[in-house]
Amino acid sequence: MADQDDRNHDEISRRAYERYQERGGSHGSDQDDWFEAEREVRNRQPQSSQPEPAGRSRGDREAGGRTGSSDSE
Repeated sequence: MADQDDRNHDEISRRAYERYQERGGSHGSDQDDWFEAEREVRNRQPQSSQPEPAGRSRGDREAGGRTGSSDSE
């Protein structure tokens, strides 16, 4: 797990620096760059490592969250 954390930190750091460069190297937005990079990296990770939301099963998600057998209302 520590290896994954180290890889994530390195990837976030690289992406934050890329954002800094994309802004033309202007200072003062380092925290914004870091938080946005962190969000981007975490959103790219496989979703299977996240816990299931309470009250929803895999079958519910695969059915699009619909219940019942009829599509008409």
